[in-house]
Order: sequence, then C-alpha cells, then structure tokens
Amino acid sequence: MKPGPRLPLLPAPGAGARPGRLRLLTWNVNGLRALGSRLRPRLETMRAEISCFQETRVSREVLTEELAVLEGFTSYFSHSRTRPGYSGVATYCRDEARPFWAEEGLSGLLTLGVRAAGIGEEMTDRELRELDSEGRAVITKHRVRLCEGETVTLAVVNVYVPRADPDCPARQQFKLRFLRLLEARVNGLLQEGEHVIVLGDLNIAHRPIDHCDPGDLEQFAMDPSRQWLDRLLSPPSGGPGQKEEGTAGPGEGPLVDGYRSCPPSCGPGEAAGPGEGPLVDGYRLCQPARRDAYTCWCVSTGARATNYGARIDYLLVSRALAQRSLTRCSLLPGVTGSDHCPVMGWFTALSLPSTLIPPLCTKNMPEFTGVQQKLAPFLVRIDRRLGGEAEREGGERGTERGGEEEGGERGGEEGGEAQREGEGGESGGEGNGRERVTEKGEEGNGREGGGGGKKRGREEGEEEMMVGEEGDRKRLERGGEKGVGRGRGGVGKGRGRKSKVHPAPAINLLSFFKPIAVAPAPPPNVPPSPAPPLDLPPSPAPPSRGPAGFWKVLLGGLPPPPLCTGHGEPSTLRTVRKSGPNRGRGFYSCPLPQGPPGHPSARCAFFRWAERTPLPHAPPTERATLPHATPTERATLPHTERATLPHAPPTERAALPHAPPTERATLPHAPPKERATLPHATLET
Repeated sequence: MKPGPRLPLLPAPGAGARPGRLRLLTWNVNGLRALGSRLRPRLETMRAEISCFQETRVSREVLTEELAVLEGFTSYFSHSRTRPGYSGVATYCRDEARPFWAEEGLSGLLTLGVRAAGIGEEMTDRELRELDSEGRAVITKHRVRLCEGETVTLAVVNVYVPRADPDCPARQQFKLRFLRLLEARVNGLLQEGEHVIVLGDLNIAHRPIDHCDPGDLEQFAMDPSRQWLDRLLSPPSGGPGQKEEGTAGPGEGPLVDGYRSCPPSCGPGEAAGPGEGPLVDGYRLCQPARRDAYTCWCVSTGARATNYGARIDYLLVSRALAQRSLTRCSLLPGVTGSDHCPVMGWFTALSLPSTLIPPLCTKNMPEFTGVQQKLAPFLVRIDRRLGGEAEREGGERGTERGGEEEGGERGGEEGGEAQREGEGGESGGEGNGRERVTEKGEEGNGREGGGGGKKRGREEGEEEMMVGEEGDRKRLERGGEKGVGRGRGGVGKGRGRKSKVHPAPAINLLSFFKPIAVAPAPPPNVPPSPAPPLDLPPSPAPPSRGPAGFWKVLLGGLPPPPLCTGHGEPSTLRTVRKSGPNRGRGFYSCPLPQGPPGHPSARCAFFRWAERTPLPHAPPTERATLPHATPTERATLPHTERATLPHAPPTERAALPHAPPTERATLPHAPPKERATLPHATLET
C-alpha cells in the first residue's frame, strides 16, 4: 500500500529539536476599511502569525464580511461603544496560531462579567466600563512551545492607548487611568504564571532618543505617561549599539535558526529586582542606541520624507520570555498606507493551535453565520430606466379578455389607427355609453395595456413638472395621442387610467417682453457717411464668460505667493488652526517638508502673514479722502445747514404733492376683468 502524504508534525522536545519561529506584528492602520480587499494580500505579505491593528475605526454596524472573515485567519475586534468610527483594535491570527481564549477590554467585565485577576478596588465598575467602552484592547491567549520544549501560555495584549490632549485635562486623566488599568492587568496575567506581550500604539515617546524634538529634557522626563512607562519597563541588559551578526554577547546562547536566544534568568511569576519592571522594550533590547528610529510622522507637514517623527509604537515583552525567546525586533518604515509604520518581533517558539474557536471570534457573529440575516440582501437596486420595461412585462402577463372598445369600434387595428391619427379619448365614437375617466393614466388595451397605462401615467406626471417650450410641446403631443391603443390579436384588459389633457397655448418667457424698436435702415440710394479713421490699439480678448472667470475678474484672485528665503521656492499658504487670536488667519511658509535643523531637504524658517485681499471697491487712499462728515462735525452743524443736505427736511417732506387718502381712494382702479386684459409691462418700462 502506497503511503499517503506526510503531515507536518510538532518537533519533539530534546536537544536535537529545531525550534519554530513565531512572528508578531503591530501596526496603527489609521482606518481598516481603507484596505478593503487588500487586507488579505497585506497579511500574506507581512507573514506574521499574529497581527495586531490599532485605530481601525470600524464599528459593529459597518463591519463587513470582507474584513471580518478571512480564509486561513481568525479575527477578534473591539469596537468603540461611544463614538462610531473612532479608535478600535483588531487581532488577526493565522490558523497555525489560533488562540484558545480571546477577551475584549482590560477589566474583564465586557467578556467575563466579573473583574479579571489583578484588578483592584481603586476604580468602580462604572469607571472600568468607561475605560473599556472606547474599544482599545483585545487579549488573546495562545499555547506555545519554547526552544527548550517547554509548553507555556502566552497572553498577547493588543492595546491602543488614548492620546492626551494638552488642551483637555479630562482626556489627560482618562489616559492616566487607562495606563493604571493596563499595568494592573499585566501584573495579574504574570501572577497567573503566563508570559505576556504588550504591543500596540502607546502614544508615548519613552526617551529623548525616541523623539525628534524632545525640547527641555527635564520637562520631557517629568511627563506622567513617561514616568509610568519607567515603572513598567526594565532597562535593556544589552550593551550600547547593535551586535555584529554571528557574535555572542555576555550571557547569550548560541545562534538558533539564524537568530540568537538568551538563557532564562527568572520565571514569569517571579518578582523583578529593584528598579526593574516586569516588561522589556523589545526594540531597545535589540537596538539599544539606534537613533532616528521612529514609527509615527505628521502627515500634514510631510515629515515622513525627512524622518522627523517619534517612536510611539512598542512591542513590550515579559523579561523571562524576552531572554529566552526574543531574537529580533525591527521597524518596517517601508510599509506605507498610514501615518505609522509596523513593528515586528521574532521569537524562537512554536504556536500550538487550538481546535476550538473562541466565542469572541468574528466567525461566531450572527451576521456572518447566517443566523441573523441583514436587510441588504433582500433589497435589489432598481434602475429607473428599466422600470417601464418591467411594467410592460407585467402588463403582458395580465389576463386578456375581449370586450367592446370605448371608441365605438371593435378590434385593435382600428383603435391603433385612431391612436396614430391623434384621436383623443374625448373624440372617440359612440359605444356602449360608458367612459372610464380618472385623474391620471390612460386607456390601454392589447398586451401592453396593463403596463403601458402605468408608464404613460408616470410620463405625464413627469411632463407636468417640465417648464418651457419642451414641456409644452410634449404635453400637447400627449394630449393628441390620447386614444385607444392597438391590440395584438385582440383587445387587452386595459388597466391603465386616462386623464383629460386640455391643449394649452405654448407659453414662453419672451412673450412677456416687448422687443426694442430698431431704427429703420437708410434708403439704398443714400450712401452712408464715412467714419473718420481711428488709430486705436487692438482690443484685448474678452474674459471668460463662465462663473469662475466672472469671479476671477471681480475679485482679482490671490496675489502670487512670496519666495521662501532658504530655498527660493514659492511658499505655501497655510491657516492657523490652534485656538487663539490668530485662529483662521493665513500665513506663508516654506513648501518643503518639516525636518531636523540643517537638513538640506527640510523646511526653512521662512514665515510671513498673508495680507487680507480688499474687496474691489475704492482703494484705501481714495476711501480715506471721501468727504464724509465726522460725528463731531455732524453734531455741530446748524439746523439750516442740515436742511441743505440732499435730504428733504420734515417740513418739505410734508408739503410734497402726495395724494390725500380721499383722492387715493377715488383713483380709477381697473376691475379684475379689465386688469386681465391689460398689456404686460414691457422691458423698457
């Protein structure tokens, strides 16, 4: 019997076992829906077993199957419950690294209903739910086998720490409370004997080396968020600078699968020494002195081109796991699509997938399992242009039955001839004395009776809304076409309804105006007098008649921008957005991206306020010389001088020849009938 294909087996523990490779990635995607169908190819390209995304901005209502259910992956989302399209995190795990447990939030109240281990009584349940309501954390637990063959539990905390707005003290307090909750949950996981990896956007630049412009170092270190991170992290144990490839440092083990592993120093539940936190910065452990290593840049200033940013995305690893399994941690600035770049860590460990899917997985959501159907699949988009054809088909399926036509003649042929000759329903012959007349619609017979009547009624309604000569012409044509339709082999049911359309004269707006009289042409025998030659320059081309050309001529447009002093390039007009007296005011600055001082491709220090363009009235100099009287002069004018102003005084205004009320009452007003026959006002009057 021919043996079947060999299945991949887990390496047996022992000295000769070749450890696997576990890769974890974190990336602030700044909107997950922008990826759409490109999400799966992006996950395949980055080749991470566990991918953690922050700032997904996807609420439960707009989560699509394209983002939630991917073949070969399981996904776990946390949505904002306070603001739609705000914050949010998502964790994608390959089937080879499927977790056995997934949890939303940090407190445990959203998934477990009770407080998780390590969460004390410092905050109430309401405060804990408020911290978890913005969708900023997802915890997944995995079974992994380390290089020594030991199977441990790995807790991956995907977190998105809120940003502290300097102008909003309430958000600063919210961030500090969120950080305390994160620290309590990490300590609780470590006390349960689990290894912990915290990765995500922490919105904290830890050291001055992690920021492009730290400013005052003392004030930089006094930030409460940085002080919290100092307590959570242990200083890197490696020496300064990056190690050379293939060399071993003090206390390090040999190269394994191209990467180096470190011997363990303490277990996951053991306490750290004085001045040492429970976690280690994975990137600084591998690159302790690397400068200009940033993960976030300002998009509005184009600072990514000059690498002028900050490192606020981290991969924090428990000390025991970092020393035993972490082999590499790198930034991926070449991956674009967001204002952040991904951070990836490599571990010498093998994930043991779970056979069961956690309840938090998106595959268990009712809208993706077929249990709860959405309304969208039951609705079909109808093209209005095809509506008439559908109705005609419905009319053709109607029951045909014979009868006497209302025009007085039998047979569809004669009715069709009457329709072609423009005979209306009112001009039909004498029949059985019964006439069906309704508000809208028209008579129909033949196979097109049912649908054609509805269609013509709708077309008449649309024609009633039309104005101008085109609408009048169509209404007149429709009035002449009222009649009995032609049947195809017999007389149809005729469910359509008929409307009486009275022909109205064509009304045009020009009929209300009288054309200007043109002077008669001179007799042909009188030669015109020759005009004296004028030596005039050729007239310029007329400006554009469009709206843009009109406003450009009226307002004149913006003046050309000045040139920056550092590079001689046309400056860029920007607007002040910060609150203050200059908010909304325009200014000119260098068009190059922001960068460090002295960088040849960085923005120079050019700055100039934009002058407000005056309206096209009299210039300021002429307006200043206009003979307007000042308030003091107006107050000192005598009564006689004020009478000479071009306004009539009260006495003169009273003597104006206005008709008294009695005379005004006897004015010969034309009666309504005569007013209807009065000629319209001409354009000249």
